[in-house]
Amino acid sequence: MAQYKHSSYKTPCPNCNGKVKFWSYGSDDGYSQGSSGIQCTGCEKEYNRVEWEKIAHEELKPEIEARKKSRLEYEARKTRRENIRKQALAKLTPEEKEVLGLPKD
Repeated sequence: MAQYKHSSYKTPCPNCNGKVKFWSYGSDDGYSQGSSGIQCTGCEKEYNRVEWEKIAHEELKPEIEARKKSRLEYEARKTRRENIRKQALAKLTPEEKEVLGLPKD
């Protein structure tokens, strides 16, 4: 029994701004291979996988850059917090460390 599946991409078609879907038709008979494709539901233009990945990557570039920037900012904040904590611990006296339950070093 053959199976037909499809899923939508987030990036719209550059031609008509329509929804682009990936479809695949699998065959269970053991003889035929089945097939798959990427096609716009609006203008019905078909894309090959490499071509579509280039289009989608260009479309998502700002989002990818924003995620990278956000991650770098997070790492910088984390490093600052760690440095402040280390400086504060270095200023504590052995008695204060004992009260807080920290090792005396």
